[in-house]
Amino acid sequence: MTYKNSLTFSVMLWSKALKIKYTYTPFFLLILSLLIQFCFVLFYPFEGATVSIPLSFLSFSGVEIIIVLDNLSLTFLLMVLTISSLVMAYSNYYMAGHNLGGDFYVSMVLFIVSMLLLSLSGSMFWSFIGWDGLGMMSLVLILFNKSWSSQKSGVITFLMNRLGDSFMIICSSYLSVWGMCEVYWFWILTSLYLIGGASKSAQFPFSSWLPEAMAAPTPVSSLVHSSTLVTAGIYVLARYGSMIDSFYILTYLSSISIIISGVSALWSSDLKKVVAYSTLSHISLMLFYLSEGSVEGALIHMLTHSVFKSQAFMTLGSSIYSLSSWQDSRYLSIYSSTFSMASLVKVFLSLSMAGLPFLSGGYSKEVLLILSLNSSIMKLIMFLTAVIFTSGYSFRIIYLLSSNINMAQNIAVKSLFSSPLKLSQMLNVLISAWISSSPGYLSKLSSQSVTLEGKIMMLFMILFGFILSRVSLAKFPLALNEISLSFASLPAYVWSMSKMIPLFFKMQKIGVDGKLDTALSWLSQSKASTSSNVEWMMSVFTLTMPAIVFIISLNWLFLFY
Repeated sequence: MTYKNSLTFSVMLWSKALKIKYTYTPFFLLILSLLIQFCFVLFYPFEGATVSIPLSFLSFSGVEIIIVLDNLSLTFLLMVLTISSLVMAYSNYYMAGHNLGGDFYVSMVLFIVSMLLLSLSGSMFWSFIGWDGLGMMSLVLILFNKSWSSQKSGVITFLMNRLGDSFMIICSSYLSVWGMCEVYWFWILTSLYLIGGASKSAQFPFSSWLPEAMAAPTPVSSLVHSSTLVTAGIYVLARYGSMIDSFYILTYLSSISIIISGVSALWSSDLKKVVAYSTLSHISLMLFYLSEGSVEGALIHMLTHSVFKSQAFMTLGSSIYSLSSWQDSRYLSIYSSTFSMASLVKVFLSLSMAGLPFLSGGYSKEVLLILSLNSSIMKLIMFLTAVIFTSGYSFRIIYLLSSNINMAQNIAVKSLFSSPLKLSQMLNVLISAWISSSPGYLSKLSSQSVTLEGKIMMLFMILFGFILSRVSLAKFPLALNEISLSFASLPAYVWSMSKMIPLFFKMQKIGVDGKLDTALSWLSQSKASTSSNVEWMMSVFTLTMPAIVFIISLNWLFLFY
């Protein structure tokens, strides 16, 4: 055996070992997340506490690692571990058969470890190590597809994040050298710190990298937009923001981002970008409440948002995966009208995103409404504006997915466990029920009560958003080109970069006919069977409902423990 053949053989063995090894990673993360929630509900004091654990044996250049456990870090830890376990389980099936599947799993694990390091670190040095690790691994994951689109998006994402990182580095370096001595220049340092934290959460004027990150594989998008990269800025600002007296800059940036993201989501026809703009809208709302001092409200909304947003990306990803990576909403509606379970999941996710009562998104928004009513009129106006935009593009998503409902009535559906993507969606539904129905956990994050007047006001705003979605569909039909957020929020060099690469826009048109023919042929083949649809739906109901009832009952028992 030659050296080249032996090297190839060793690489093949290493790839198989990686696949076997990382197959069990989701289960490990999920078990760890459930254990943390049990410990938090049973042992963590209701009034809150902070536990610092120094790890002197892991010190580096005299800087030791300090693990901090409190409301903030435990909330982020629970969120990251739970969503990461679901995304990794989804990745095992999404990347099945891919030649670089092992490399993808390694990159995802390093990405998750960077977020865990950021969440648990009690020193600014190690927090920046996790912060920088998130930026580097996000670049690697966006460039994973090695296409022209992913390279362009990766460069934009990297440059925008590094620009914000430079502000954070300047601020931390100045404080480490001079401390608080130069009080006269302290407002400049706080401004740089706020802008740097806002850049990681894609706030104005750094908003463009978030839709550009859609070039990454769907599991990466699900993780980035739910619980890792976009929430890193929220964590850093909440952890080290106690030294800042005024958050006016963050208030203005988040307010502008809410309006820009809402308008962009109401215009776009690319369904993944609509979900990306919705992420920007929700993150902006969290940062707005964080800037107003409502840390608990921001954490609750972040927790519920991570659940339904990760579901949204994985469900849409399965649709795009079945349509040969074709993600235009005008053709995704063909798939949605025939795939009943996926359509049902998407509808409930959209309703939760809109803030409908008795759903996870509705609960968090009702808490934010109570906080707004007890605070300034400015906070109430921005919250109602965000609710109108949120419900508007949520109902727009529902309309886009059901616009061609009469084109086909049935689909040849196999058994429940034939598609691992469907099975991972069922697991996601169960975990969503666990988190959204945990009164013992959520009660320790907020002591706010939701009144009947608040629910009525929420319903009126949701109704107004529904009217706005109908108006946007009438005034801006799908035949129009989508609005580009980069033209509204990016510096000029990003705009010129897009103009200098006309080949990129030409390459997007290549293969449209082939993908459309594939979708239509798949649709014609799906009409073959008519009886298995109802049987599959009943099997899903039989398996899912008892588990959900058991989880809800168990959580309510813990409340009275």
